[in-house]
Amino acid sequence: MLMGEIGGGGGPTGPIILDGTAEHGTANTASPATTALVTTLTDNLLIAAWSGSRGTSVVATVNTVTSTSGLVWTRIGEIDSSLDSGARHGRLSLWTAFAPVALGAEIVQFNLSSSVVCNCVAVAAFHGVVGSSGVYVLDGTVLSDADDSTHPSVTMTTTHANDLLVFSSMGVFPSSNNTEPTGFVRDSRQQLSFGLFTGTLGLSHKIPLATQSGLVLEVPGVGAGVGLCIAFALKGS
Repeated sequence: MLMGEIGGGGGPTGPIILDGTAEHGTANTASPATTALVTTLTDNLLIAAWSGSRGTSVVATVNTVTSTSGLVWTRIGEIDSSLDSGARHGRLSLWTAFAPVALGAEIVQFNLSSSVVCNCVAVAAFHGVVGSSGVYVLDGTVLSDADDSTHPSVTMTTTHANDLLVFSSMGVFPSSNNTEPTGFVRDSRQQLSFGLFTGTLGLSHKIPLATQSGLVLEVPGVGAGVGLCIAFALKGS
């Protein structure tokens, strides 16, 4: 199989449509991070993002992702960092699954290795990225960046028009303001405060009509602290 495929055969058969989002955040917990997703269409690609922080301690890892109807979840990208002088640790993890049928209150659960003080999850469902066999194909590679002094950013180049560009970011800052890059549609933004700090998780997308060359994607409005981002492009119809 090609890198980034789930299943085999077939591919997208129509325009890309956002068919549902869900988000949730909790603080100071060892419990799994969960949220409930409702969709209306069949053959959706689900993209789930999780971010966590634990102050000056090494942050938890995501052991598995599970959901109520038994969907198979695959990690597509992950990055962690403890870059800044305040030793604020953070981790950002993205997972995908194929949903062949519409979902009614599907509970998506991130199962963690240990407790975190800032525990956020976001899920988005896209129709038109996969066909009935559940295949998605990356246009390029999964990109990621961590930065403690400027804006975490990646530079994306694609070879196909009408791709689904996905961007997710997390930040731990004294006054967090991270959000989607310019021109992207916000799918989710979760923000939690703990002590003197604020943790934020963002998930967004864009569907450009043309190929992209040297497209810089960054988290705007970020101050000193830990900033992480992951981005990738999926071939559309």
